[in-house]
Amino acid sequence: MQELQEEWKAVFPAEKCLCEGESNAVGKKVDGTVLLPFSCQETSAEHTWNQFVIRVVGGKKRDGLRDFLSKKGIQTEIYYPKSMHEQKCLAIVPGEFPTAEKLTSEVLALPLAGNFAFSLTL
Repeated sequence: MQELQEEWKAVFPAEKCLCEGESNAVGKKVDGTVLLPFSCQETSAEHTWNQFVIRVVGGKKRDGLRDFLSKKGIQTEIYYPKSMHEQKCLAIVPGEFPTAEKLTSEVLALPLAGNFAFSLTL
């Protein structure tokens, strides 16, 4: 685990990881910044999440992170590879909702279960 943490730090140093609710808007615009869920700094070690979804600014960086984690045996998931309006049943022209399309390309779900202890170590 220590080795994985060291490699993670090399790819995403602590200053490149922000909680979504942080007022530091500068980092939110830098490709490769990892945005954690707003409640990531709660003091409670318990959670009820079934997914831990992070946002990697700049969609191309997300795919690189996914490959890195896969090589370390950590399964990730992209639950919605297309925005809702891009689904065939809605037939709305791509580009109509650019923010939704951008966010769809940046989110990545990490494995999480109710029995996992919540700890963020970078």
